[in-house]
Amino acid sequence: MQIREIHIDGFGIFTDKHITGLTSGINVIYGPNEFGKTTLLDFIRRILFGFPRISTSTNPYPAVHGGAYGGRMICELDSGERIIISRAQGVGGGPVTISTGSGELSGKDNLDNILGHITEKFYKNVYAISLDELQEVQSLQGEDIRNRIYG
Repeated sequence: MQIREIHIDGFGIFTDKHITGLTSGINVIYGPNEFGKTTLLDFIRRILFGFPRISTSTNPYPAVHGGAYGGRMICELDSGERIIISRAQGVGGGPVTISTGSGELSGKDNLDNILGHITEKFYKNVYAISLDELQEVQSLQGEDIRNRIYG
């Protein structure tokens, strides 16, 4: 699955933000400090794996400039089919909806099937790496990560 577009309704510093032009292969996001690079990365992770509970120490990235908390991503599957993954904050990571050409699916199990049942930790350390992960050298320490790469 490849992310083609990102639409942020409200998340951190972003309100009604549309990012297009994402291509196959590696897309590098760069910019000066406080530009929103980490916020964007965390938005993608949360659309795919859910919003954290309020009780965690993770930055919740409240929508500081308004907008409904959450958004959607347009993704392309290996088959060429385009889907839209939408999520808003709520119980259990927030309700997720997957819109396909043939209808609408909902729930974490359907999204897990589309993602090939990869874990958030695997995604974080292999597909969407931030400077924090590189500095902590956590990339190959997780058992799930080792099994998928070397297995």
